[in-house]
Amino acid sequence: MDVPPPPPPPPDRPAGTAPRPRPPEREQLSTPEINAVLSRYELGKVSAVHEVRAGDPGAPKALIESARGSVLLKRRSRACDDPYMVAFQHSLQLRLESSGYPVAPLLGTRDENNSMVQLDGRVYELFHYINAKPADTSPVSAEIAGGALARLHHLSRGHRSAWTAPEDRSTALERVRRRMDRMTSVHAALEPACARLVALSDWAHHALLRLGLDRSPSRVIHGDWHPGNTLFRDGRLVGVIDFDAARLGELACDLAQGLVQFSLVGGGDDPDAWPDAPDTDRLLAMWRGYASADDPVTIGARTREAMPLLMVETLVKEAAAGVGTDGRAGRRPGLAFLAAIARKGEWLESNAQSLVRAFDGAGA
Repeated sequence: MDVPPPPPPPPDRPAGTAPRPRPPEREQLSTPEINAVLSRYELGKVSAVHEVRAGDPGAPKALIESARGSVLLKRRSRACDDPYMVAFQHSLQLRLESSGYPVAPLLGTRDENNSMVQLDGRVYELFHYINAKPADTSPVSAEIAGGALARLHHLSRGHRSAWTAPEDRSTALERVRRRMDRMTSVHAALEPACARLVALSDWAHHALLRLGLDRSPSRVIHGDWHPGNTLFRDGRLVGVIDFDAARLGELACDLAQGLVQFSLVGGGDDPDAWPDAPDTDRLLAMWRGYASADDPVTIGARTREAMPLLMVETLVKEAAAGVGTDGRAGRRPGLAFLAAIARKGEWLESNAQSLVRAFDGAGA
């Protein structure tokens, strides 16, 4: 079934609505809610429904076994459910799919063939389910993911949509300061680590200004490039998912996020034990994959020099969003988590020039 771009959303939710806070606990789809949404689709007999506990806790998902096959139902989180924004992101996914890019195909509704369902003020999507696993921690997977990001950037060049692309023109430093001020006003004990992270963001911001890098959000980016959003089967990339953060942005920032996410070392329960340095094998593998893709995106000398700075910005922004209203980072103490991220950022600051030389040697 061909799925056209979604219909114009209702006018009571203007484009650009400020994101709302992510809920602290994982939400669930109710049975009546699932039934109401699935009734809009032609799925045939539904034989099983399984909760999927993965990804954003504010975006609950369910795996549906139906006569039409396995499909994934997702309710958009409150931070990402502006229908205008969803319409833009769906138009991007449809463009990529039409070019043979491995996205999870959207299903259209039965009567109007729409790519989203709006019900009681919430937005729902239904995808063909991709039975695959997130990228592993090997340099091979990182290199493949780097090439896939370059191809996404190439295919989305010049993308036009009837719906305005979301964008955020505030600087990373402004966003970090706002978040850290809110955090420390509630949890004063986090202030020492927050101060280190603000100092890192300030260093990166002013170093980027001195470079004169064009920071205009003028290209379409994925916005959330990490191993969990790249699905592999038998060593092949078979799916790129979660376009909830796709927007106008900077290609270099999308790449910097991928470099951080694919090279981070940590994840244990004790952040004090996390090493400061990234996995440089994975880091350079992803860089090579992006730089040597069949559909390359030019990486200029100024962008290479800026990359460690952009990586610091990414690291600090994601640290700021990683601590909940309870002052914890999931099951980890917030102070230890933020201090570990600060150490990682300080390592990048101290080794910035070495990383630039490594990027120069790994391909351009």
